[in-house]
Amino acid sequence: MVATTTGSTGSQIAKDAGFGPLGQFVGGLGGALIPTALGAGATGAKNAIGALMAPSAEQQALAQAALQRGIPLKASQVNGGQFGKYLDSVTGIVPGSGSKAFDQSQRDAFNRAVGRTIGADPAASKITDTVFAGAKRDVSNTYDDLWNRNSLNFTP
Repeated sequence: MVATTTGSTGSQIAKDAGFGPLGQFVGGLGGALIPTALGAGATGAKNAIGALMAPSAEQQALAQAALQRGIPLKASQVNGGQFGKYLDSVTGIVPGSGSKAFDQSQRDAFNRAVGRTIGADPAASKITDTVFAGAKRDVSNTYDDLWNRNSLNFTP
């Protein structure tokens, strides 16, 4: 799977650089050999990649806020690196990668977090017109109740 990913990445890099089909083939073949070449220096490569993919303080704070709200994240969504995003998109099309199921669970978790924020049904995995109208009605009823219990008497 890793060789497929690095091979696809190598081919795409060659294509982006303007190489023709032969150059893209060579780039793909070279990319596919990367996992074998990195075997000896895996620890150094892991540390180098980790340093390149380190998220900024702002990204870390946003990721922490999402995780606290129950929204799962991928590493490529936390860092700003284009390579990580590309690698994620390439592996996402590999059958059996679980990418589609993860994406759906992430959308559902995000919608539930939005729903909790606006006072909607916490079980709602989509913010439909009905769900939003229910949340709006509940907030309005709460406001009306507070107003009725704490109304001010105005005198001339």
